[in-house]
Amino acid sequence: MNTSFDVVVIGGGLAGMVSAGLLAKMGFSVNLLEKGTYPRHKVCGEFVSFESEFALDKMGVVLRDLSPIKIEQFTLSTTTGSKARLNLPQPGIGLSRYKLENVLYEQLLKLGVTVNCKTKVTEVSQLDGDAGHIVHAQHGNTITSKLVIGAFGKRSGLQVISLNRSGYFAAKNHYRFPFNPNEVQLHMFPGGYGGMSMVESNLVNFCYLGKTVDLKKSGSIEAYQKMVVGKNPYLKELLDKGEPMLKKTLTISQIDFGHRNRVSNGVFHAGDAGGVIHPLSGNGMSMAINSALLLSEVSERFLSGRITRKQMENQYSKSWEKSFGLRMISSRFYQSLFEHSWGRKIAVGALKNKTLGRKLIRLTHGKPQEYVSNAV
Repeated sequence: MNTSFDVVVIGGGLAGMVSAGLLAKMGFSVNLLEKGTYPRHKVCGEFVSFESEFALDKMGVVLRDLSPIKIEQFTLSTTTGSKARLNLPQPGIGLSRYKLENVLYEQLLKLGVTVNCKTKVTEVSQLDGDAGHIVHAQHGNTITSKLVIGAFGKRSGLQVISLNRSGYFAAKNHYRFPFNPNEVQLHMFPGGYGGMSMVESNLVNFCYLGKTVDLKKSGSIEAYQKMVVGKNPYLKELLDKGEPMLKKTLTISQIDFGHRNRVSNGVFHAGDAGGVIHPLSGNGMSMAINSALLLSEVSERFLSGRITRKQMENQYSKSWEKSFGLRMISSRFYQSLFEHSWGRKIAVGALKNKTLGRKLIRLTHGKPQEYVSNAV
């Protein structure tokens, strides 16, 4: 597999696939390298805000054609059962990663993207000047490219910075359970919180964040859910009466949050590789998709010779910060509140004021099509 492309994308999650699709639509040759296969379930909140429509539409995927669940309401509850409910300032949709990634994968093949699954990248070597990179994959395969996009997620051996481990883990399963399809819920429990929303096939996605130390004390994920997650009465009802649909609850560990370098050794980072927002924001999927849009726009300028690599680095870093900086700061503040009982009470009290509540939610979300002006 000794080949040459305009762009190599490392990682085939949402950011990687959207980056590859947008650049292919622009006429560039793209090779996407993914260590896994499609379709697949992943730990994810599976809530997508409508700000993502523009980017997906540009690569030929229309969200509304996927029969998603429209979500317009939000409920927040504390461990004691105190709760607040309000209408979302911007509606979103419920759609599983399993379905969305598979649709994106099929679209990439239609666009002529070379997709290599079960391919692990071991090293990326930067050539002198703007000459590009050599990507080294397993089994001695090498690929040359003018541009490399790193969309390798939260943790990767290709990250060149030391990441701080937060002491949190995340888990997810789908359930058969009576649920309001037009609502997304966030329920707090000791040391963590979990989100619930409906996806296709009338399934409720339940994805939560908890402390690793509490999981270890519990001895198993099942015991943790009973002893810790079930302290919230709404989550206890889900766990007691809901029917889990995945054979095994999916988990990921050693999650780290916050900013990362947008560019490292000439590799441009998209999605979680460029920054991980706290999941309580419900905006991780949309950030991944729209970071790909930002990056594709500046990539087109570089690949067409209108800007240098250094100018591309500066433009991408500035546009990323403009689009996502405030929501990263806001979500970190909300996370710090949730770690204290008094903070959780304040959060519920704030959301009971509908006007204030919607303003607080807006701080962690963008607006539909706002990325057009940021990217040009």
